[in-house]
Amino acid sequence: MLYAINRENNEKIEPIPNIKAKCIYCDNDVHSKCGAIKRWHFAHVKFTDCPSNLKLSDWVLNWKSNFPKEYVDIPYIGKKDSKKYVADVKIENLIIDFQYAPNSWENVLKHATSNPLYIFVIYGYKFNLTNINYNNLEEWQPFNFKTKTETQAIWNKIYKPVIIETEKGLIVLDNLKRKGTCKIIKDKLTLVTYLLKKYTKNQLTLNFNV
Repeated sequence: MLYAINRENNEKIEPIPNIKAKCIYCDNDVHSKCGAIKRWHFAHVKFTDCPSNLKLSDWVLNWKSNFPKEYVDIPYIGKKDSKKYVADVKIENLIIDFQYAPNSWENVLKHATSNPLYIFVIYGYKFNLTNINYNNLEEWQPFNFKTKTETQAIWNKIYKPVIIETEKGLIVLDNLKRKGTCKIIKDKLTLVTYLLKKYTKNQLTLNFNV
């Protein structure tokens, strides 16, 4: 996780070398991981089945680091099952979930139903995507996976907005209103500005680094 809670003052803190804190989700001990290769983050001191104990890729950590910390790693109660979850990013009622390689489709579906306004941003650099005009930034256009692997097929069936990040741009799938179509957005800042304008009243000032 990108943030943890200081046990002394209960404030959310960023990782710096050689500190311990408590997990935002389960309250167990976490310690900072501040190496030279991967983005600094927190990890549990002892193994636990805490949902936040998943190994996060730099892709996920980099996405989350672009948002102010008051909107990152936010606990919330699921609307459908009344269970506790932690949102990657939560702004008003909008939850953004970054998925590099889902460990469980059951878990993905559970999260998708935990909040009415739930959006997935997924790592799609290895997806086989064709017949997409990445230069058309104005209109919605037809979208279909050429080869529907299990991963691709399930994302296509998720009844929530799904954004696929590729090397050429970001593909927005509105699986609620425009099934089978997509809209192209060129960069991450434009994407987040689009999402905030469409789903919230909060127009954050963001400075994307990645």
